[in-house]
Amino acid sequence: MEDNIGPKNWNRIQAAMAFEEPDQVPFFLHSSGPFHTSLNQVPVMDYYNSVEKMLEVQQATNKRFNGLTAIAPDLSMAIETSAMGAEITWTSDGNSWVQPFVKTEEDIEKLEVPDLDDAAYMTKVFEYYRYMKEKVGKVTPVAFNSTHSPWGVAALIRGTSEFFADVVENPGFVKKLTRKTLDLSLTYLRAMQEAVGPENFTRILLWDDLASFVSLEQFREFVLPLYEEIFGAFPQCERWYHNDADATYILEGIADAGIQVFHYGYEVDPAFAKEKIGDRVCLVGNVPPLAVLRNGTPVDVENSVREIIGKSGKGGGLIIAAGGYLDEGTPAENIDAMIRACEKYGKKDGLSSLQEQVESEAAEKEEAGTRAEAIPTEERVSGEIPEIDHIRNAVISGQYKDIQIPLRQALEKGIPPQNVIDEAIVPAMDHVGQLFSNAQIFIPEMLMAAKASEAVLEILSPIMVGDQAVKSKGKVAIATVKEDLHDIGKNIVLSMMQGGGFEVVDLGVDCPAEKIVEAVRDGAQIVGLSAVLTTVLPNMKEAIDTLEREGLREKCRILIGGAAVTPPVVEQVGADAYCRNAGEGVTMAKEFIGQLSKGSRKK
Repeated sequence: MEDNIGPKNWNRIQAAMAFEEPDQVPFFLHSSGPFHTSLNQVPVMDYYNSVEKMLEVQQATNKRFNGLTAIAPDLSMAIETSAMGAEITWTSDGNSWVQPFVKTEEDIEKLEVPDLDDAAYMTKVFEYYRYMKEKVGKVTPVAFNSTHSPWGVAALIRGTSEFFADVVENPGFVKKLTRKTLDLSLTYLRAMQEAVGPENFTRILLWDDLASFVSLEQFREFVLPLYEEIFGAFPQCERWYHNDADATYILEGIADAGIQVFHYGYEVDPAFAKEKIGDRVCLVGNVPPLAVLRNGTPVDVENSVREIIGKSGKGGGLIIAAGGYLDEGTPAENIDAMIRACEKYGKKDGLSSLQEQVESEAAEKEEAGTRAEAIPTEERVSGEIPEIDHIRNAVISGQYKDIQIPLRQALEKGIPPQNVIDEAIVPAMDHVGQLFSNAQIFIPEMLMAAKASEAVLEILSPIMVGDQAVKSKGKVAIATVKEDLHDIGKNIVLSMMQGGGFEVVDLGVDCPAEKIVEAVRDGAQIVGLSAVLTTVLPNMKEAIDTLEREGLREKCRILIGGAAVTPPVVEQVGADAYCRNAGEGVTMAKEFIGQLSKGSRKK
């Protein structure tokens, strides 16, 4: 590394923020508890439970990377949510789980900004900050300027599935709840400013992955005003933003919010982001944190950095970083490789030629591939029976409250219930999956379609008995693996599978291997496993290994997905296929059921 690299890199960051071309593209190391503790081989809960240990571990990381990582109090997602009144459960691998508790408008009315001397983990984070500042603040700056967005906090204390359904079904509820969480954010940031000192409180980092779950129009209605009010309250502060979900479709909204620096995820194409907002927002990213930085080689890292700089480095406004936090288990040598690649490919005088090379390579790849054809959102599949058309289109539109009318009309006309499923529900949910895959609907609309599909099946199931029983395409068991409590993705897959004509068993979250084994013994032909946290991937492998030990692996096909899962994980854990989204999962499940029915063995 260069001598005195820290100050040099920071000066380059400031130049990039000003949309100047520094002498070299800078980089940023965005770290957190799981990375610090895995690097230094310290139990992660020792880190969170002891500020002394937290400071010791962060100092060790800071020393390893020549002062390039921050010293900061770190209590994960527990701070704001616990201050609102949520109960927090910590797992042994250091994940803080928020127990949703907001069910009604009366619950919202009871929410108050707490006394920060008695605000659960928010009180604790101030204690941690004061300790760190006292111990090292005269030598090393202690960062204290980041907060979870009020949008994300509201989603967690409400429950993500319920919250995103509310976006469509009860927008007033969402706005009342986010007003409460916004008040907390403003109070928290003002208290930070006082603790740090106004002269040193010069930057705010707002983080909010869940903003990517909505459309641009919904972002502008619900999320943008929250960001504007927060940043408007601190006009002297730099406006930094972290969102490592797929923010492709809300990029313009992020720029409209006045974000100056955007730390973005690996799913967003750097060239697209540069074209869309690169003249207004400095981009930070987006080396894939799992597939490349954690699981790849130094050569893989170098190639990724080269491509990102080639796509978005010309004209300034680029800071290289992981497309998310540095993940637990990321080898230090891969981070070194990322820094060296900035030195190798990020020189100012080489940016134009690198851009030409990368653009040429991308054009060759595009010629070899095909781009998915968009399906208009307003398109409706039409058949010969009006009642079937009405049911199908009601599902696609998510009109679950009104769907009983065409359903009753269909039944009164003598249309068999199985026909309703085969000709209305299954094609409707297939269409919904296609719309989602083409980014023409988003999580809220998917949840509404799922509700409509479920409403039909709830009415039909009791009357379909004996010879009239629902003819299932196969039996599917769905679970989020042990020690992972995320449920929104699992719930969407579950509903899509039901709408696709499968019998579905919901094994829930934090699912032990034994429950998965029992489901296969009970006839599940497809097992869908979700993991959002990288720390639980060994539990996914253990579940599959347990099926193998029990002699059941040949009886089922295993689909995996979730934020922690990438295509290489399939081989690592012994699964059969990776699914990018719920619609893809349904398609693969149908293919695998066909193979099983023909007696083909697992490859």
